[in-house]
Amino acid sequence: MTGVYVGPLKRQQHTFEIVKKVYDENNLFLPEPILENGLLEHNGHKAMELMLPTLIKTVPYVKELVEQINTNPERKKANGLLIFQYFLNEWVEGKMDVKEFCRGKNSARSEKRIKYDFE
Repeated sequence: MTGVYVGPLKRQQHTFEIVKKVYDENNLFLPEPILENGLLEHNGHKAMELMLPTLIKTVPYVKELVEQINTNPERKKANGLLIFQYFLNEWVEGKMDVKEFCRGKNSARSEKRIKYDFE
């Protein structure tokens, strides 16, 4: 192994430490981590949360799922997952621009004091 790339998030670095401990316990070599800011992950749940009002207004399917939740709170988990699945499918297919939600703490959005749950 020639290199291990680790993202900037605390949980990413913590995962590396867990792996390193297992390698050390088994006398295996693990190179020092290389910090790679490009491994900063999106915050899909936050992106969907911020897009939800628009989705409710523009997508009848999402509006119906939300209405079902409002009339039957027991549907919250199941319908919430269906909404998230719809959101991710649209995002993956390039039908939804969410670049602003894929940036780290130094983004313009964070400067407007929108809290990210990255860490």
